[in-house]
Amino acid sequence: MKNKSFFASVAGLAVLFLVNACQKPAMEEPSIMLSLSSVPVTAEGGDFDVAFKVSNPPADNGAVTAELADPNAAEWVTGLTVNEEKSTVEFHVEPSKTPEQRTAEVTVSCAGAEDASFTIVQEPGVPDPFTFTLKDKSFKSV
Repeated sequence: MKNKSFFASVAGLAVLFLVNACQKPAMEEPSIMLSLSSVPVTAEGGDFDVAFKVSNPPADNGAVTAELADPNAAEWVTGLTVNEEKSTVEFHVEPSKTPEQRTAEVTVSCAGAEDASFTIVQEPGVPDPFTFTLKDKSFKSV
């Protein structure tokens, strides 16, 4: 009787090992990590980039994309591109002529991964001086 229960136990363990061996390994979901969450920019602006890393990329190596959350920010954040070779998001910030700090959020996406984002924060600038244009000049009035 002991022999039969021993062989039954061994057969049961063999079946468990076979079932586990046939299962596909659990794949982790893709994820995007950014080198910065906030990019400080002086009022003078300039060219900037943020490095990214895609962990567990999808089988089709989905392309990484970047876009501004607010389309109005495209007036002062230009040239937003993804450089796959360098693994960077590159952009240009125009000089600020407004007396307020301005911010723009950039969303970075890849198929199957949760979006990541960073914020561009530009210091206030100095507005251009105002000018007057005189019309109808005469001896008695301007």
